[in-house]
Amino acid sequence: MARTAAVKLSAGSEAEAESNKVRLLADIRATFEELGVDRLASATLVAELVKDADGPWTAYGRNSTPITQRQVATLLSDFTTPSGTPIKPHNIRIDKVTKGYTGEDFADAFERYLSSASPPHQSQSATPLQPNEISNLKEKSSATPDFFVADENEPNALKSNVCSGVADGDPAARGEGDRSCAQCRGPVDGKERQVATGRKTVWLHPECERFHLKAETLPW
Repeated sequence: MARTAAVKLSAGSEAEAESNKVRLLADIRATFEELGVDRLASATLVAELVKDADGPWTAYGRNSTPITQRQVATLLSDFTTPSGTPIKPHNIRIDKVTKGYTGEDFADAFERYLSSASPPHQSQSATPLQPNEISNLKEKSSATPDFFVADENEPNALKSNVCSGVADGDPAARGEGDRSCAQCRGPVDGKERQVATGRKTVWLHPECERFHLKAETLPW
C-alpha cells in the first residue's frame, strides 16, 4: 500500500512539474509579445512573471515564495533551442551586457509545445505588407524585419489621404473615432499616424512604431 501511494504521489508530482514547464513557456511568450521585444534579461523576465497575482509564480515551490531566476532556468533546461542545445540564460545586450534570453531561443519550444494555442501575434516576416487604402505606404517584400530601420527615414511615407484636408486639433471633434496608440495606449496627443501592419491598420506614435511592428514579426 505504501509503495502504491508513493507511485501515485510521484506521478502527480511529475505531472504538475510538466504542467508548470508548459505554463512557463506560455507566460514567457506572452511577456515577449506584451513588451514588444526580442530579448529579455533574466531579472526582467522574473519581474514580469510575478506580476500576475493569480499565477503560479508569485508563490512557487515548497516555500511558496516568488520564483527565482535559477528556478526559471531549471524549468527551461528540459527545452531546447532551434540548434538543439538546452535553453539557458546567456549573455545578451540590452542597455548593457546581462544574462537573459532571446526570442529565437524559444522558437522551437513554442512551436512544439504551444502550437495548439494560437498566439496573439502571428509572424508576418515572410508575407509582404499590403498597400493601405488610405495611405501612400509602399508595399514591402522583405522577409526580414530589417526594413523597419529604413522606414524611420521616410517621414512622409504614411501621410493619410483621408485626413490630409483636416486641420490639426481634437481627434474626437474630427470624428476619427479611437486614435489611441496601439502600442503604448497613451492619451491621444495628435501625433499618432496610421500604420499598416499587414493584417490591419492601427494608430501609432512615431516613437512606438518600431516596437509595435517588431512585435508583429516575432517568429511565434
